[in-house]
Amino acid sequence: MKKLLISACCIVLLAISTSCQNDQNTVITNDDTQLNPNANLNPIDEPQSAIDKDPADYEGLSVEESASYGGLQVFLLKGKGEIDSKEYVTLDKAMRNNMVTVSETGNVGELNIKNTSDKTVYLHSGDIVKGGKQDRTVANDMIIPPHSEKIPLKSFCVEASRWTNRGSEDVSTFSENTRMLSSKELKYAAKYKGDQSEVWRNVATEQTKLSSKVSELSGENVDVKQNASGSSLQLTLENKELKKVKKEMEKKFKNLMKQNVNVVGFAYAINGKVYGAEVFNNKQLMNDLWGKMSESIMNEAVANADSTYQDSLNVSASDVVKFMNETSRQEAKESTKQVNESTDLIIKETDGDVLFSTEDKEENKWLHKSYMEKEKGETTTRKTSSSNNSYDITNGSNVNQRQVIAEDFFIEEFVDTVR
Repeated sequence: MKKLLISACCIVLLAISTSCQNDQNTVITNDDTQLNPNANLNPIDEPQSAIDKDPADYEGLSVEESASYGGLQVFLLKGKGEIDSKEYVTLDKAMRNNMVTVSETGNVGELNIKNTSDKTVYLHSGDIVKGGKQDRTVANDMIIPPHSEKIPLKSFCVEASRWTNRGSEDVSTFSENTRMLSSKELKYAAKYKGDQSEVWRNVATEQTKLSSKVSELSGENVDVKQNASGSSLQLTLENKELKKVKKEMEKKFKNLMKQNVNVVGFAYAINGKVYGAEVFNNKQLMNDLWGKMSESIMNEAVANADSTYQDSLNVSASDVVKFMNETSRQEAKESTKQVNESTDLIIKETDGDVLFSTEDKEENKWLHKSYMEKEKGETTTRKTSSSNNSYDITNGSNVNQRQVIAEDFFIEEFVDTVR
């Protein structure tokens, strides 16, 4: 009997000793999660899941990562649209159905748009219209009321070397809108800086990057510039080889709207850095724009493809919230300008970030918010445009848009000689 008691005591003592040793090798975190201190926790060596399932919240929106491919992450923003009852027709649909006509004026920085339908048409900043004397991009969001006569439309050229018809295209009007600006630098140059020469410079940069990366990804020597017009960003974005290298990426991102509900916006990151966020106060408008917007960010991801990038460096939903919160974290400067009778643009900016808020004046509510990070070293200098002139807020000088714009890749005077 004594032997049995001694054996039992030995077993108990052995169990207690083993338990104590395990406790010494265990770290207890605040959430009771046990981590092995001997494990290598370097995020580069310990890959995480490509999809962060933990959402975050921002001003009533749920921010959650929904798709990731390579270095591109997309976070869907889910919530309520305050003006869901109003129908907005996107520019691509309106042009495809002959609801609007976008026409040349003979001025690089201004087009005309006429709405002959009984629908409200929405133009998104960065929309590219194809044709005319040069392909252009729309400078600002704009709401076009039903049955509107010709309304001035601020624009920037995204095709530097043409001022005549291209093939059989109509030189006086524009045929379609299927693409958007495809880099944050291009969007920033047009939307914030309002600088045509910067737009041209960034078009050339984007073409160079895309040629390099498409060649790298396809294993062939590819020049994304098209013979019909080598300077055309639109034709570059239509390149068949570019389409091929995005094939797998498109499977991830194109159908996100069909797979999710209550989506009012999105944010995206490339190679572990948040690039931007877009929020709409109308769910259907967000859904209708997703085709062009997803195409834009996929093109940007290709241009910045990094074969050494690892998913462990992916950003989280909380990083997106931090990015979007920057314009309210500091004391921000705010300004308002009228785009047209139906649209106001409110710009709120800090030293490092800028928020563009488009207001539907008829509804007296915001319709679209666009969050961007400023370029390094950028000040609050901005150009606004009226008619044929741009005005530099910094030095107060008027710069006529018919001046000679000299760049290392292009020198030409844009003057309409046919009067």
